[in-house]
Formats: sequence, C-alpha cells, structure tokens
Amino acid sequence: MSHAYQTPRCAEISYAASVDSHWSKISRRIATGDSAAFEQFFEAYFQFTFDTARQATGRDAQTCLDIVQESMLKLMRCLKPLGGQNELNAFVRVVTRSVAYDWLRKDTRRQRAVARLEPQTQDPRDQRSLADEEQLRWLEEQLRSLDPQLRQIIDWRYRWGWTLQAIASKVGLQPGAVDGRIQRALNKIRQQAEGERDE
Repeated sequence: MSHAYQTPRCAEISYAASVDSHWSKISRRIATGDSAAFEQFFEAYFQFTFDTARQATGRDAQTCLDIVQESMLKLMRCLKPLGGQNELNAFVRVVTRSVAYDWLRKDTRRQRAVARLEPQTQDPRDQRSLADEEQLRWLEEQLRSLDPQLRQIIDWRYRWGWTLQAIASKVGLQPGAVDGRIQRALNKIRQQAEGERDE
C-alpha cells in the first residue's frame, strides 16, 4: 500500500528530472551554436522574458519587446550549459534584468540630453507674478509721491480696513471729506496708469 501512495510523487520527480534533462541538453546545444535549439528556447521563453522585462521597467509593450529582442541576442551569445530548468530560469532572469536596467539608464540619459537641448520657456504663472510685482512697485512709487497725511489715510483705509468714520475721527474731518480725498487721489493714480499704458 505504501508503494501505491508513493507512485504519484515518484512520477513527479521523474517528470521534473526529465524536464531538467531536456533544458540541460537545450542549453548545451545552444552553447555550441545550434540554431534549432535556440528556436525551441525562444518559443518557450519568450513570454517569461517579456514578463521579466515588464516587471523590471514597468514600461509599455513595445519597450518590453525591444528589451526581449536584445536579451535574446545576448542569451544566444552567452548562454552556457546549465544543470536544468531552474538554473536556466535564473540565468534568463538575470540577463533580462541586466538589459532592462541598461535600457532604463540609457533612457534617463536621453531624456536629460533632450531637456538640455529644448529652449527653456518661462511658466506663464511666473510671468504674471513678475508683472504683478512691477505693478506693485509702480503703485508704491505713486503712493510715496502723495501728501504724507493722504498716504496715511489710504493706508488706514485699504491696508488696515478702517471705516471712513474712524479715519475722519482720527484726522478731524467729516467722513465725506475723507472719502472725497481718497477718491481724488485714486483717480489721479488711475489716470497716470492709463496714460503710461497708452505710451
């Protein structure tokens, strides 16, 4: 009875040994330049090599196909006699990853070279920021040219958010008079700005 239960396990071992023997023979034949053996290897290992390239790079199918082609050419030149399928799998994986990592390094260098050749364009947001800064500098210059008290009134009104009543109490004027002085000053600045844009 014990022999009956061992039979499936023995069959598995026998099959594994047969597979190892097959791929060991294939690797020896490839090492001697046997093109028919390499065709068998290519058909059997194409998907395995493709999947390894995809895992190593995460890139699109065309890139992975290019890596497979280069890996197969390298394997055709450097594949040595191996002990079985596990050793062959490990060897193919190492070669494919090596080719994939070389491809990634070359692609990174290529992208950097292209970036250096491309004209550097300024971000529109940066251009708007520079324009805003120029306008603020111009406005500060106009405000500095005003009467000190009027400049202070505008500062209280627009920077600190004071009410017209609060400003009027501070400077001893009526709220309407304060508002009139502010509006006249702002209109003058606005006219100057429009005049400079027309020039």
